[in-house]
Amino acid sequence: MNLSVRLRVMQNNENIKIDSKKKFFHAYLFICQKRKSAQKNINQLIEEIGCIKEDITTIEPSEESGKAGEIPVETIRSFIHQLSLTSHGEKRIGIIYEVDRLNISSSNILLKTLEEPPKNAIVILTARNNNIMPTIQSRCQVIRINDQAESESITYSYCDFIDAPLHQSFKKIEEIVKDNQIEKLIADWTEEFEARLLKEYDIKTALILEKIIKARKKIAGNANARLVLENLILFMKQNYVR
Repeated sequence: MNLSVRLRVMQNNENIKIDSKKKFFHAYLFICQKRKSAQKNINQLIEEIGCIKEDITTIEPSEESGKAGEIPVETIRSFIHQLSLTSHGEKRIGIIYEVDRLNISSSNILLKTLEEPPKNAIVILTARNNNIMPTIQSRCQVIRINDQAESESITYSYCDFIDAPLHQSFKKIEEIVKDNQIEKLIADWTEEFEARLLKEYDIKTALILEKIIKARKKIAGNANARLVLENLILFMKQNYVR
């Protein structure tokens, strides 16, 4: 099934203007919880557009981006500048991941570009939720991807992280942060260690559960989620229990 047909299915048969004549919107917004789901569709959209690598500009927010993880104004201004440059091919594409992390100022700057987009430029946005300025949504072709069922089927066991080499465990943490599955990971670990304590009390098990609860509070307080979880992994490895 090609992208144009799949997008129509995602949008409950709404009319989406991608067809065999290659008519594209100037902006797309993919809303889904998992980064992999959005990336798959973005790759297919780029392939249909026929854009070359040199014409793609990407904003990849890190946990350190701006105040409380926000995407700052300077980053959006640089993005817009790159988008306005002459393309090497027929189209220039700008991608912003997790656009729900824009603050009010950076949202307003992006909005102006969506209202008057550069010639031959296409903007692709992703978001983990609907916490996006309504005027930004209204200027995009919105594509909602339901990946909740898949996310709920995944269970994170702490043994999968402890048994693996440290670099592999950290890589898993990086993917979980990008896929917005932090709360699912914390919930699974909390449930696992509470069950252990109910079965048999152990001081190391109690200490790890306490660290998990503290990690959740730190992340809720806008601490660097990846760093918090990596430190938690290190503590678990030092206090390993079966």
